[in-house]
Amino acid sequence: MSEVNKGYELKLLKMVVNKYLDETLSVTEENLKALEINLDQVVWELATKIYSQSGHKVELCTVRDIVNSRIEAMKYQLAVEKERIAEQARRIAEEKVRKAAIEEARLRDEIASVLGEFGGDESKAKIFVKVRKIIIEQLEVWPNRVTLDSHIYGDFATDDIDFVEILMSLEEEFGIEIQDYDHEDLYTLRGITDYVVQKIEMGEDYGRDGIYILKISHQSGKISEERYENLKAAWHGYQMQYQYYGKRKLKLYVEDSQLYKSGTLLAAHNFPELIGELQKY
Repeated sequence: MSEVNKGYELKLLKMVVNKYLDETLSVTEENLKALEINLDQVVWELATKIYSQSGHKVELCTVRDIVNSRIEAMKYQLAVEKERIAEQARRIAEEKVRKAAIEEARLRDEIASVLGEFGGDESKAKIFVKVRKIIIEQLEVWPNRVTLDSHIYGDFATDDIDFVEILMSLEEEFGIEIQDYDHEDLYTLRGITDYVVQKIEMGEDYGRDGIYILKISHQSGKISEERYENLKAAWHGYQMQYQYYGKRKLKLYVEDSQLYKSGTLLAAHNFPELIGELQKY
């Protein structure tokens, strides 16, 4: 056979082998490994298929070389794709860093602009700025309309669904849980900010009202360490009682070691029981 004919035969053989591989194998790491492991079987199947369809006998080593060339091509394609994905991931990461830096700078500027309203308390100002952002995005209002004294219902066209979505966004942003009985404290941005600050300071172990006031009274020296611990334990006990009865929690204020209640916050048959328990201390 002349060199020209040999070249033509090899060209046809490559076309047939690659067509078969195109139809049976996509370019993936799994298929590449399978092809390398089952190389001899693939060569035999190809040679048998060619013979059964054309009656032409092909040299197994020639088919093997063509398949090996395809393996190298697959490796190159996969390496290029990996590099492309890595480069894309790098660009995405860089863009995230850039956007985060811009957002951080914007946040610092906003905090600085409202710092005076919080007596220089940067952490509280930061919380307010984040709360304001949620309101702006959730209600689609102009930023200059949203102030510390804005009322969710009174100043914006807010319905109950909007309010619930705002609460969900607050829970997600600050990692807190907002109870139904706290909703009335969250109708203004000032109320929301104070609420989030107290939630973050006290955590979720105790109710926000009673134990918070107890802590402030204790820190100011109005009640002793022992009385503080006893009252705190009693309050914590009531929190569990609240979960059982499903009633609103009692708001406790400690002034000069005296207990006062505010509002109609408990069912009548539960309130005397709790007061009696607290008066033991």
